[in-house]
Amino acid sequence: MTETKAKTWKNDPEIDATHDAAIAWMETHGSQFPIDALSEKARAAAETIADVYRIPVEMPALCALATISGAMGRTWSLEGGAKDGQSTHGNLYVLIGAPAGSGKAAPAAILTKPFLEYASQVARRFQDFERPLLQTEIECAMTEKRALMRKFNYKKSDEGGRPIAESEADIAALNKKIAEANRRLTSPAPFVEDVTSQKLVLTCARNVDGAVFVYSAEGAEVLRIAGGRYRGDGKADLEIWLKGFSCEILRQDRVGRESVEAHPCLAALLLVQPSVISETYGSPEALRRGFCARFIAVNCHLPILDDDGENRTLDRDAINAWSLLIGDICDRRPSNPGTPPRTIFFNDGAREVFRLFENDVAALRRKIHDVHEQLARWRELAIRIAAVLAVADDPHIPLNIVGADVAERAVRIARWAVAAQLGILREGRHERMMERFRKLGALIDASGGVLSLRDAEKSHGYSRDEIYALAAFAPGQLTITEIQNPNGGRPSMSVMRTA
Repeated sequence: MTETKAKTWKNDPEIDATHDAAIAWMETHGSQFPIDALSEKARAAAETIADVYRIPVEMPALCALATISGAMGRTWSLEGGAKDGQSTHGNLYVLIGAPAGSGKAAPAAILTKPFLEYASQVARRFQDFERPLLQTEIECAMTEKRALMRKFNYKKSDEGGRPIAESEADIAALNKKIAEANRRLTSPAPFVEDVTSQKLVLTCARNVDGAVFVYSAEGAEVLRIAGGRYRGDGKADLEIWLKGFSCEILRQDRVGRESVEAHPCLAALLLVQPSVISETYGSPEALRRGFCARFIAVNCHLPILDDDGENRTLDRDAINAWSLLIGDICDRRPSNPGTPPRTIFFNDGAREVFRLFENDVAALRRKIHDVHEQLARWRELAIRIAAVLAVADDPHIPLNIVGADVAERAVRIARWAVAAQLGILREGRHERMMERFRKLGALIDASGGVLSLRDAEKSHGYSRDEIYALAAFAPGQLTITEIQNPNGGRPSMSVMRTA
């Protein structure tokens, strides 16, 4: 082959202009959390907690968003935010990193307290009223089953001449009824903390609406379980988290495990140390399968402050109003299986706000090739944030319509959250880029020193944009070249190691 044209990506002025796109976004949108975008009651509660505990307001603000989301469950369904006929729910995954000893647990405990009280009430109501009825149902079915087995055990037909096969069918139906009642003997749990993925599936299947709020002030174990800590094959255990976010039906039928069908709707608030966020976002599988892309994640850098001696107290009116709001939202959750969610529609103005935001994020994604997939869900997340804001403003949601004003508030929060996520992604960028660079180098060597961009994309999953980004990441080590095939035809773009 004869080289006819060569140009290294590092010399392209267009890339110089866009190389710091992530930093520009972070500086524009990430300097200050838009606390005024929250609903009045959530804002007041977050502000008083931030003042008393002397922490960044985004910590209690995000805890408030997550708690409202967890309280909503599957009660509301959202339509019209993106494409016609596409619906979603208001469930959010929130991940907050703060150093050990920073007191991150106390503010979260204050905000989640009314929801945990609701969960306790659900458990008590089940123990006092529903469980005794189930036990009676099981006892009656067992008595009927024993009577049938005694009657037909040594007979080919009953006294009325009915075939034994019909009696066996009756016994099978009773066995099914008993098994279902035994499954329902487990108390419903709107809230869980330290839970395995399999137990989380079973909990979703047990709850009336499939909704579960995963809340942990020490959420590292939850993330590590999802990362596959207890699996023997080294793979992550993410299915319940992926389907629980999208609220898709999940069926499990494995040897040695109970067969189960669930329609999960998960919300999450996990507080961890920053190193745990780095560990999670450093997992290639968690990144590749979109687990990290579903989180609103932030690392809070807390200054070390002296005790100034001021006796700060919480605004009790604000905390009480917050508790009443969460109680009101929880009271609207369905109590009967199959209850359809209440549909919320976004009007044309709201859709336009989301569209413009998606285009802004798309422009950003085109400029930061190594993490662009992690920013693919931000329109959907903004829509979910808008649902949370609308319910927090007024759980009745007049006319079941959400307008542009709520959408604009949600997008302001989403822009800030994108900046926070970019900060997390940049921390692990070097390691990710080095790993992809080393793998690309090995592919080039295996191809005889030259690898066409077409083959790199079709056979090895390296897009043209990613190869250009890797060339910019390691200046002077890769050359992207247009090569003419000596047998004729159009020239092809290829990548090789720089001599």
